[in-house]
Amino acid sequence: MELLIAVVAGLLYFIGTSRIGYGLSQGATDSPILYGLIMGILFNDIKTGLIIGGTIQMMYLGLVATGGNIPADEALAGIVAIPIALKTGMSVEMAIAVAFPFGVLGVFLDQ
Repeated sequence: MELLIAVVAGLLYFIGTSRIGYGLSQGATDSPILYGLIMGILFNDIKTGLIIGGTIQMMYLGLVATGGNIPADEALAGIVAIPIALKTGMSVEMAIAVAFPFGVLGVFLDQ
């Protein structure tokens, strides 16, 4: 089961952050709420997955990449934090605490 979740998470992150099909991937496939839905289906806890994904999505809602400066990687924050939170039974607040550093790390990986 863990291998399936890792493969699905890797594919979702690749699709969400790839520059192929730029019109499709902008905002649709790289949002944590979509990751929360898919991971919630895999973990049989759709409600918690959507709550965690939606909360992470709200954290990055007002960020604007002005001048080519990407402030944070919401896709990496969601794809790492949501499965960990669902697997361990974390609260939403703890999932945010896990997601935020990975969002910052994602900027360094992208640049």
